[in-house]
Amino acid sequence: YEHPLPEGRKNYTKTAPIQFEEFSPLVAWWNNREENECAWKVPAAELLANGCDLDRKNPYAKEDITHLPPAQLAADILKKGQRISELIDGIVILHKTGVSKKWPRVKLGDVLRRVERFEQRDPLTEYPFAGTYSYARGIFVGERKLGSTFALPKIQRIREGDFVYCKIMAWEGAFGLVPKEADGCVMSGAFVAYELNCERIDPRFLDSFFKVPAHWQSIGGQSSGTNVRRQSLHPTQFQNSEIPLPPLKDQRQIVAILEKLDEAKRLHSEIATELD
Repeated sequence: YEHPLPEGRKNYTKTAPIQFEEFSPLVAWWNNREENECAWKVPAAELLANGCDLDRKNPYAKEDITHLPPAQLAADILKKGQRISELIDGIVILHKTGVSKKWPRVKLGDVLRRVERFEQRDPLTEYPFAGTYSYARGIFVGERKLGSTFALPKIQRIREGDFVYCKIMAWEGAFGLVPKEADGCVMSGAFVAYELNCERIDPRFLDSFFKVPAHWQSIGGQSSGTNVRRQSLHPTQFQNSEIPLPPLKDQRQIVAILEKLDEAKRLHSEIATELD
């Protein structure tokens, strides 16, 4: 298994070391070990013949651009540049379709419904835990724990598509949409889960809205408490928070624009790396 570096990072340092949350893809994979872009099989006989050297090259890794012939590198840069141009054209077309900016403001409680799927802890059951990243970076799958190893009397289940936040870390952006890999995981009572009314709000739109720092800071900033690190955002405060809500058609167009922008940024970053 090859641990992938976070986007935008080339290595780890003493001042920017690896964080435990970054192991969440590995933890999730460990319980269902199949080959993917980060994991591959090596025949035991091959390892034995090589003195059990585990320093192996990932066969699924992207080709090292530093070893590409100049002509191929130039062609790759040109291809990505053309794709960026296509993405920009697509964004312009979407923008010209008339996405309205006169959107009504609605309370989150009008489009989200709180769910409480609590269950009694069973000391003989193994539970897959999940958590929220700070800065609205989403939900991660954590470690599995036997019920007898933790003291929580109850845990709650989350489902794919739920919107979750941590009451005591909302001020630091602990908001996120539950991804497929976290479906069925459990959380403590410090987290609050909501189901979305998908007839009014697109999950991707809500997720994108909370990824904007000014948005999660405005809502999470309502947290109160005497201890800065333990300030809490009450569900009532969260549910009474207002957001602009476009029609579903506009929401989907906005998401499409943001996805194109994300791809363009990724390609631009790759071109910059290739030119470096």
